[in-house]
Amino acid sequence: KLAVFTMRMDDKFAWKKYNQLGITPPAGIDPDTYIQVNLGEFKNTGVEFEYDKVIGEHWRYNLGATYQDPLAKDAGKWTQQSSRYQFTAGAKYNYSKLGVGVNLYYLGDREDASYGSLHKLKNIIKLNSVINYDPDKNNSITLNLYNLLDRDNSINVSENLDKPFNWTLSYEYRF
Repeated sequence: KLAVFTMRMDDKFAWKKYNQLGITPPAGIDPDTYIQVNLGEFKNTGVEFEYDKVIGEHWRYNLGATYQDPLAKDAGKWTQQSSRYQFTAGAKYNYSKLGVGVNLYYLGDREDASYGSLHKLKNIIKLNSVINYDPDKNNSITLNLYNLLDRDNSINVSENLDKPFNWTLSYEYRF
């Protein structure tokens, strides 16, 4: 699959503090509290590629890539709003009642952080996996493994960190 896209919108969502907007907050609310407002313009043009291949009876893999130029204009100046590059790769194996998958996700050339000295956010590299076992048509057990590389990925412009390596184990009964 190949897609070329472009978009432009007015009044994009932004997070601003009451005191940055010159607004008096409701009683009991700190003026440094962020609120979501419609502010500025957003535009983005890019190209996206996705390839999914089945190999035999048990294997499949996928590759994806996106190049984009996401820009926002809040104060009369266009600035980068999100990452310019995104890559994905994954592989899946299924045999009988067992399925195993692994996915690699990369975000590169990211936007500036929103506080402190101006600097680009670190690129994100994330490796996840899922293992599922379906003993019969009614039962399913799934183990999800997240952030296998245990990286300190900044997930937003405020540089909040992604969760370290973690996992979930779930059981599902269908009736």
